[in-house]
Amino acid sequence: MKLRSVLLAATLVAGGMSVVSAAEAKAPPCKTIVDPAGDSEYGNPLDIVSADIASNKKTVTAVFRLAEINKTNSSAPTGQGFYFDFNAGGETPIFLSYTVTPTTESYNFGYVDGNLHRSIGDATGSVDVAKKEIHISAPVGAFTDSGVTYGYPKVGSKITGVVLTTYWVVGAYASTPVTTGSTGGGSLQPADDAAGKTYVAGSPSCVVPGK
Repeated sequence: MKLRSVLLAATLVAGGMSVVSAAEAKAPPCKTIVDPAGDSEYGNPLDIVSADIASNKKTVTAVFRLAEINKTNSSAPTGQGFYFDFNAGGETPIFLSYTVTPTTESYNFGYVDGNLHRSIGDATGSVDVAKKEIHISAPVGAFTDSGVTYGYPKVGSKITGVVLTTYWVVGAYASTPVTTGSTGGGSLQPADDAAGKTYVAGSPSCVVPGK
């Protein structure tokens, strides 16, 4: 039986055909978070349809897929926020975010403090209109502020408590807007949300970390 298998493989290679193992043929997981379409409170640009999180030794990346990509939204005229919250070994969630208003556009990372998203620094990211995707990335070891580490999604660790939320940004935008009920400055009014399963950092994904 072994001889026959060897001969078969040799024949396929000689004939210009490559032998692909089942592991090689299996596509990496994609759209690991799925949300029903049409359930956004403030229009299609804030309607989550699917998402992913991916990481390697250096970078963690979150991807929002939406019913529509539009930086202007008549249902949320003062701005839109996209927040990807998760736990990575710390006592509080950390986040990756993208916010766009008529006058600002920013990618951030930070930690959640009660009803506040507190920015630690600038993330990197991109908006793909054709694919209806938003990509947000930050260094794995960046979630530290004033000597306190709020999360460290190193390879092999578990990322839990994944929650995505889109928001209508109401009022003047600030880098640490109040989630709801603000009496001054900007506030975030929830439009849509979705939750994900535990992800083991460094696991295969259709998302390339940092892209």
